[in-house]
Amino acid sequence: MKLEEISCPECSSIMRPATTDHLIDDLDITIHNVPCLKCSRCGNELYTSDHVELIQEKMKKLGIFGWGSLIGKEIEMTVTESGRRLVIGIPKEVERTFGLKPGVKAKIKVKGIDDLEVTFGETAT
Repeated sequence: MKLEEISCPECSSIMRPATTDHLIDDLDITIHNVPCLKCSRCGNELYTSDHVELIQEKMKKLGIFGWGSLIGKEIEMTVTESGRRLVIGIPKEVERTFGLKPGVKAKIKVKGIDDLEVTFGETAT
């Protein structure tokens, strides 16, 4: 069976190549013109593994690949001490997602009485 002749799992009609807008719910981001297979009868859309790889590549170019598991997640950490400074460890999943390495600059912005914002920038020289 050719890829162009896949039956729709919803209504058994033939699914044909098309493009769609793919919403990444966790990030509230839409990627436009993504290839898919679409049913002309019920509108059901399916992605092949090639389509998924294309979506992942677009997400990597946008710098959002791998974020889904972290968005909205609360990670509890304990403030410790190192020498005369207070230290908060960064969990491995955050380190991997941000691509953090020793020497990367971090900025802390005080936004409120119990609210800090941390951003990461280029590597310190």
